[in-house]
Amino acid sequence: MHTDSIVLGPHCPELLRDETLVDIFRNSAQNFASSIAIYYNEITVTYAQLDKWSDTVAQQLVSAGINRGDAVGLWWPRGVELHVAVIGI
Repeated sequence: MHTDSIVLGPHCPELLRDETLVDIFRNSAQNFASSIAIYYNEITVTYAQLDKWSDTVAQQLVSAGINRGDAVGLWWPRGVELHVAVIGI
């Protein structure tokens, strides 16, 4: 591996973006709503479905008193629900 092919923030500042995982996901959900976002064990979920489902998780967290910046623990086996929870958090 050549060291010039390694992407490190200070060495490639043009690759750094001021965006979060949620920003990236929302953009994908808007542009690819009917495309498959997750395929796991014969289960498929579109970006639109994942967006709606993760919004429900986020709303439940807010209803439970969780605010921006609060720590939220997550212990879930691999699967569709894990991805939904990560995006919802």
